[in-house]
Amino acid sequence: GTNARAIFLRLIKKHRGKDKDIFFTLEEQARMRMEYTIYGSVHPEKIVMEAYERLKSYTKSGVFIFSLGLDNFGHVWVIEKQFKKGNPTPRYHQYQSCFRSHMVMDFLAFKNYGEHPEQSLDIDDFFKKLHDLFIWKGPWTNKQYRIFSELFAFLPVYPIAEGKPSIGFTSIMY
Repeated sequence: GTNARAIFLRLIKKHRGKDKDIFFTLEEQARMRMEYTIYGSVHPEKIVMEAYERLKSYTKSGVFIFSLGLDNFGHVWVIEKQFKKGNPTPRYHQYQSCFRSHMVMDFLAFKNYGEHPEQSLDIDDFFKKLHDLFIWKGPWTNKQYRIFSELFAFLPVYPIAEGKPSIGFTSIMY
């Protein structure tokens, strides 16, 4: 999670001004504090859809950070929505690392954003699959592990026995 948080903050600083400290309004600070918790998610699938709807509704570029919990396992990742001048269609980039699996640079090389910055995550497919994981009840089958590995390019370090997910997110519009 440390790498994801650093990427989240660095993207904000980059887009809000190179010479300024990272600045959040008091309203943003209060909203982020309220949103970014993963404990006690009664209906995590609804939180997934809320995040998707907010991401789709942003009319300016911005960045989201997500944390999920599954049994005794967690993951943190970032999705950036970017609008480029002259192109009304946004592109989405995912940033993440995974302890004992891959570093951020490995994931970026895998996504090949450097050579193809116009490449975009299929955000509709990503959130459909994430939603499917969050509505599953009970121990994971090969299908849930396959979906997870498609979304995050690694497998959970422990078997998912209960399938009681929790999720939190927050976002900043640049």
